[in-house]
Amino acid sequence: MALLPALCSASVWRVNNTASLVQGPGSNPCTHCFTSLQAAAIDPFVTIGDTLHIEPSPVPYGDLTLTKRLVIIGPGYRLGQGAANNQGLQANNGVAIVNVVTFNPGSDGSKLTGLVLGDGNGNNGGGVVIGNVNNITVDRNLLRAL
Repeated sequence: MALLPALCSASVWRVNNTASLVQGPGSNPCTHCFTSLQAAAIDPFVTIGDTLHIEPSPVPYGDLTLTKRLVIIGPGYRLGQGAANNQGLQANNGVAIVNVVTFNPGSDGSKLTGLVLGDGNGNNGGGVVIGNVNNITVDRNLLRAL
């Protein structure tokens, strides 16, 4: 009896809260796109090990609560003009702002990178809440807390 490993691969899902940017041309809506970060995280078609690619937006994405292992990748920060901000290296120098990311049971092994956390206005402290989970990677994010 031979054992064959199951062929599987993770999917990458676009998240952009500007609806007109994720609709796709004509009558062909983007099939791997979401306008809400939380809706993407809980969607049954977004499975364990998938990646959510958060696109730049002037509108914050709100809070995110994870209950499954996902990779969350934002565009980064310090993307604006000026020598200290990597000028001329990006087609879009916007950021993706998420207020608070909470890792709940089931999200063990998740990764979070390239986001701005918190609104930066002192209205909402941004941050990361790690519940009873293990192996969470949080790197290369900008924390704009109170």
